[in-house]
Amino acid sequence: MENLIYDRTQADVDAGLDKARASVDFLNRIESWCAYLAERLREYGYAIVTNTRKKTWMMSDFPYRSEIDRIRHNVDNLQQGFYSLPDWREIVYNNTIDFNQANALEWDLQTIDIWLQRMMAAFFYCGELYSGEV
Repeated sequence: MENLIYDRTQADVDAGLDKARASVDFLNRIESWCAYLAERLREYGYAIVTNTRKKTWMMSDFPYRSEIDRIRHNVDNLQQGFYSLPDWREIVYNNTIDFNQANALEWDLQTIDIWLQRMMAAFFYCGELYSGEV
């Protein structure tokens, strides 16, 4: 999996020469992580509902508001189906997506992954993984 990016700054945006490529990379990374985390959580019995895009984003695709909101809902649904996480960043639903909102989406996905890994480590530590309950 491609590493999540959640520390963009305005300087990063200003320095970006190929903004279309960066946008496509961002959208594909978010879609991949949503699908990955949803599947991992389902493996552990969580009822996660996501609606990820079936095809890869291309440079010619235009992300309409409905598509961006679908992605925002996917990230929110992952958190709501897992736990109310203490280090969650609020997702803003508006007509644009700036670098702060992109950071929040990727931060939230990273947060879910970290807490999921912690849960798995606790299962191994307490021996629950071997009791047939998972």
